[in-house]
Amino acid sequence: MSKKEEKKGGFWDNFINRPFGGMFDLNGDGREDLGEQWIAHKTLKLFEDSDEDDEEDTGSHNYYSTASYSNHYSTVSYSDSRASRDYRWREFCEDGSEYGVDPEDYETEEEYEEALEEAKYAWREDAEDGSEYDVDPEDYETEEEYMEALEEAKYAWREDAEDGSDYGVDPEEALQKQQKLDFLEDKTIYTYCGVMLPFSDRPYSYRTDDDGLEIGDEVVVPVGEEDKEMNGIIVSIGRYASIGVPFPVEKTKFIIRKVPAE
Repeated sequence: MSKKEEKKGGFWDNFINRPFGGMFDLNGDGREDLGEQWIAHKTLKLFEDSDEDDEEDTGSHNYYSTASYSNHYSTVSYSDSRASRDYRWREFCEDGSEYGVDPEDYETEEEYEEALEEAKYAWREDAEDGSEYDVDPEDYETEEEYMEALEEAKYAWREDAEDGSDYGVDPEEALQKQQKLDFLEDKTIYTYCGVMLPFSDRPYSYRTDDDGLEIGDEVVVPVGEEDKEMNGIIVSIGRYASIGVPFPVEKTKFIIRKVPAE
């Protein structure tokens, strides 16, 4: 078979049998033209300095060691750059320290944003139900905004109520009378603790029957609809009649337990 006929074989047939530089027959025509030889020269030159140690040991430039080094170099370089790129989002993501969420604890930006979203709006799960007044916590960024809107909606009827001043009737006084009646029916004294949680800048109210709890104690409390356990610090303790509780008695959760001091 003539040399011309040999070169007509397929790309991989020629690749296996041809001498050094044959890998740069990019178009598979069985030969390397000037353009392909220039690409080969530039590529091998890129690794020439790094390959000097190998050349000193072998006394010649070995194609296979160069190719192996090239593959290893490109793989490691790609892997390192990809790893670096994958975590760059941590430098530019929203600060979650206010909610106790650290981007370093998450592999992906999606996981971090999901955790941050959950912590940021955890108050919605424990917020007073405003559906009766057509007020939805999902429409508000902060608990303060929601409670203000709920309060406004809850007592909006007072603005349109018939003026009862001629008869000595005041809507506010009527509400207070009802609260007094409720108090007469329930004379229980309730113990409330204000607990600071990692994601909030204000304390959350929890009930307790443990008279041994003190301000500064670390406790475990339920958070959210799933009652996820979370540690918090007691910053206030108060005892109230039903008329003066900071949050409705029937909607206030109990402290689970105190965290033992180390």
